[in-house]
Amino acid sequence: EIGNAPKEAGVNRAVWDLRYDPATPAASDRAAGGFGGGGGGRFGFRGSAMAVPGEYTVTINAGGQTMTKTARVATDPRTKIPEADLQAQLDALLALRELLSRVNGVIDRTEDLTKQLTTVAEMLKKQAPATTTSSAGNGQGGAREGGQSGAPGPAGAALEKAIADLKSLRSQLTRPIPMGYRYPPQLREEVSSLASAIGGVMARPTDPQTTRLDELKRETERVVSTLNTFVTRTIPEINAMLAQTPHVVAGTAIK
Repeated sequence: EIGNAPKEAGVNRAVWDLRYDPATPAASDRAAGGFGGGGGGRFGFRGSAMAVPGEYTVTINAGGQTMTKTARVATDPRTKIPEADLQAQLDALLALRELLSRVNGVIDRTEDLTKQLTTVAEMLKKQAPATTTSSAGNGQGGAREGGQSGAPGPAGAALEKAIADLKSLRSQLTRPIPMGYRYPPQLREEVSSLASAIGGVMARPTDPQTTRLDELKRETERVVSTLNTFVTRTIPEINAMLAQTPHVVAGTAIK
């Protein structure tokens, strides 16, 4: 879809860059002014999959009318790569785009849930009744009393554990900002790196790249499953403990 097509009436020109849309970026990347628009984060894959040779249908909706025309994308005559190899490259890049979008979605959900849980935990601490403690003086029968914040109880303990677990999951998804120079790449960086390697040349993905893609698919399924456990089990259990306290909105499980 050409999103920047001219809107003025008259003769216009719109150019197709022959590329598919990039992965859906995380909210933190969108808030940073589009930095990391390829969906791979601040240091991730900037490009997107290129259309393979073949016939395409161009559709224009304007003035209440729909017009279509076919266009053919041809291989550069100087390139001898088989079209089947280009299709294999496209399939791999689209699979990686899907992985990037899913990982970014998990990043958004972990950050949102962490903020909600932290807010509720702080509210519980403020609402906790003060407990009075007394202790004997220095042998003169004196006593002193002081206010002390009450323990948060089972709900507070569950909130603290859930926050810690979500932060642990978040640390597996992408590098923190700021980060040390030698901070290892996490899942999103691994997906972006593989996309850059496969998309950087016009060639069929190598066997090691295909193997790594399968591994990243399994790793993505693992983190999605972990998050969905929070959404479908942990958060409802916490909400049940909170009783009349405002609950955490978990949303639905990620597909």
